[in-house]
Amino acid sequence: MLIKHTYKTYIKAAMAITIGAMITGCVSLGPPPPSANYPEKLQATPVAKALPQGVKIDADDHFDDQHDIDNALEGSNRIVIPAFKIHLVINDVAEASVSGTESTGFSGLTTKTTGASASMRVHLSGLSDKQLQAIADAAYADLVAQLQDAGREVVSAADMRATLGYHSIEFSVPNGDSAIIEGGSINSGDNKTYLDIPATGLPLWYIDFFNNNNGKSFNFLSSELKAVAIIPTITVTFVQMKSSGRGSAFFGGGTAKVGAELGIRLIDVEYNGTLAENAMGGEMGKYALSSGHDDPIVVSGDFAKLTEASSSKSGGFLGSTVHSKSDQIAKANPEKFKHLVLKGVQASNKAFADFTKEHRP
Repeated sequence: MLIKHTYKTYIKAAMAITIGAMITGCVSLGPPPPSANYPEKLQATPVAKALPQGVKIDADDHFDDQHDIDNALEGSNRIVIPAFKIHLVINDVAEASVSGTESTGFSGLTTKTTGASASMRVHLSGLSDKQLQAIADAAYADLVAQLQDAGREVVSAADMRATLGYHSIEFSVPNGDSAIIEGGSINSGDNKTYLDIPATGLPLWYIDFFNNNNGKSFNFLSSELKAVAIIPTITVTFVQMKSSGRGSAFFGGGTAKVGAELGIRLIDVEYNGTLAENAMGGEMGKYALSSGHDDPIVVSGDFAKLTEASSSKSGGFLGSTVHSKSDQIAKANPEKFKHLVLKGVQASNKAFADFTKEHRP
């Protein structure tokens, strides 16, 4: 099932807990009240199963440990995973523009150049909800297996669901469905559209700046189980957009160019974690690959063909700006797409599992 959200606010646990307490002015060390939408029935989570060797990476080139995630991991050998999602880019846009100019030389002659703008939108197609769900399930199963191989005890879904903390979570989907949620960008000025794909049995929920209930639930869950609570979010894109613009008085106008290069990349990955003493928190931080700061994990291989769905061009008359626009479709081969994404995910999970091994109690 696909649910569309027109607006969502994502705030990480540390910020939500700290600022939320300041806004409300009250501190409660116990669990939030029971959830009004706790699922009547939850599916079994995927059984631990390691993926084949993925791409080889140097974790230091891609990941940083931030805040006190190392201290949290050193405080308990137990890990609980109350949420897990693949954050998949399904639409991306490239835009470029050059303004027209007007200048007067020593001879008194006026020179004008036309402006130009171009945009390209690329949409990923050819993947069913069931096929996307299988990717998230395999990614989750691999993480559990790798953590166990690293010597960690991973708390069972049954034990997690028996806690007051988990029962106080406000879920984002009805009836506990492992629904896929579609939403816009979480970053200002970003034209991407995403799907949030949870693992089966772990319906989606978010820690919201304006409602700190789930942040407290996350903490209290950790304190009840005396375990490091981890929420992994793995952002995958299928295309790299390119744009450039150049003005030219000599040729009488500017040029704006856009393009797209297909390829699987993990561009933003976070393993957010806390080892909390109560609902207000404790040691927390994240092991993360941050877009714009760390190198993405790039997976080579073909998985789709790019075809033009539509194009248009306008302007250019009497010095007006030339506008060009195109829409492209990347129709994926489901098996090839899954194979390449999971190669990247396996490498990411291994980096985190190795990090937890380095910081055992």
